[in-house]
Amino acid sequence: VISPASGDLAPQIDMALIGLGNDGHIGSVYPGSIAAGVFSADSLTLPVDKPGKQSITMSLAMMSAATKTIIATCGEGKSEA
Repeated sequence: VISPASGDLAPQIDMALIGLGNDGHIGSVYPGSIAAGVFSADSLTLPVDKPGKQSITMSLAMMSAATKTIIATCGEGKSEA
């Protein structure tokens, strides 16, 4: 559930279910990407800057602002991530 923003506040997310990739990316924030260095609450969503992939992702600030955050992982290749 996303509660609407009030005033200058960002929308409040009750729960964020975020995936973890083999290369350590969470959501679609990839290690070493521009998005990985954006922590401003002004940036709620960001473009994904991965070749061949056109999408957006929640910023790390938005993911971490959720009331509850679950990072889902599965598979042997993710044990080092």
